[in-house]
Amino acid sequence: MAAELDTLLADFARRRNLVLSDNDESGRVDLLFDGDLEIALFQAGDKVYLQGRIVELPSSAVEREDVMDNCLRKHLGQQGTRQEVLCLEPDGAALMMYRMLPARSLDAVGFERALGEFANALDHWMAETGAENRVAYSPSTMRMLFP
Repeated sequence: MAAELDTLLADFARRRNLVLSDNDESGRVDLLFDGDLEIALFQAGDKVYLQGRIVELPSSAVEREDVMDNCLRKHLGQQGTRQEVLCLEPDGAALMMYRMLPARSLDAVGFERALGEFANALDHWMAETGAENRVAYSPSTMRMLFP
């Protein structure tokens, strides 16, 4: 993981008395909010990325197209007020959400605000799609509410 994200996460964890999971071999750290809302964080160059899985897409082509069509219509309607990007997982099995942050100019307050906005947006999209079984594993859970 790059230095900026290390510093931001360390400060975030220290201020909340949290123990964060170790980053994986690719430098990603997974945070779990309220027991079922998983957000992955990683840094590439001068950008910090927030990533969340919204929903597994149905195997039926008709149902899959319906889910994607509904989400993309709603996303376009909210595009002026949202900073997140919806996309497909590389294998096309799930709908994902990303947000990119400028690592070098991001401070602790801005990081926490962006993380909260992202968590709220991810929760919104999961509710919109009726996502169930949100996470497959359970790293340490943080109970947090973001205004």
